[in-house]
Amino acid sequence: MSRHRRGIPAVFDVEHLPFNGTGADDYGNDVESWGEPDPRKFVTFIDPQSDELDLPGHIRDSVDVGIIVLPDFGPVSPRDREVIDGTVYDVVGQPKDYTRIPSLTGGGCYVVTLKVVKSS
Repeated sequence: MSRHRRGIPAVFDVEHLPFNGTGADDYGNDVESWGEPDPRKFVTFIDPQSDELDLPGHIRDSVDVGIIVLPDFGPVSPRDREVIDGTVYDVVGQPKDYTRIPSLTGGGCYVVTLKVVKSS
């Protein structure tokens, strides 16, 4: 595929860590784990906007940032982690699919929404 047809290139580095699940430590406490970092590239950051209503009592996830990725980015699932410039983010929800929009050339993109992992 020619570079012109591809559209905007993915140039920013990210390490993708797939969520492995929950196990137990030596004391029986639940412990979450993630796989080995997989180096990938993304196009750019975006300021995400929630599609959910901001009403009292309405459950919603807070989102800190979004990244635009190309279709060849690889699989992404909720609870996976992305590490960008040393900051660890949790993936929030499923990536938004913009690959079927006719006006987007080069195969479209996905938007992955992220929130910063807070240390306890």
